[in-house]
Amino acid sequence: MRTLAEVRADLARLREKSRERQAQARVARPEVAFAATDFMDYLPSAPTRHEAPAGDESFAPTAYIDFTVLKSR
Repeated sequence: MRTLAEVRADLARLREKSRERQAQARVARPEVAFAATDFMDYLPSAPTRHEAPAGDESFAPTAYIDFTVLKSR
């Protein structure tokens, strides 16, 4: 059976190794966020305006084509 002094020495050794591993992990940790200056010059683009033909003002412009078949009443 181990003595109290041996157990305390083992615990002290384990604590020291744990501190060393944590210090290495802090150094090796990758950067998780960008610095504040990385995107300081970013300017959003101005919204573009799409002009509809003069004769067709009843519908808003859409980005898709609809091929549904409408049934007559």
